[in-house]
Amino acid sequence: MDKRESSIERLLHRLEGHIEEERERIRVREEEVQAYRGELWAEAAEREKLLVRVVSEEETSERSLEEICKEHRMQGAPGCVCRTFRRSRKSAGEVR
Repeated sequence: MDKRESSIERLLHRLEGHIEEERERIRVREEEVQAYRGELWAEAAEREKLLVRVVSEEETSERSLEEICKEHRMQGAPGCVCRTFRRSRKSAGEVR
């Protein structure tokens, strides 16, 4: 019985070690994800500022917002962003 208990205890310690290693990997990965998420939000904010600036500079232009985005090669400003701004301008009666 004593031999069996020591085998079980060894197995238990190995399992606890694996669990701790996995918890550490998860913690590190969550920190990486949070850092990356912060970078993405910062990039998105920068793109939004750029898009707002471009739209305000071109507000009196006869061109469409999508043409403006293409001209300025707005990376990260997919059609959905342009459509959102177009809808907001359309509701204000500005889109042609």
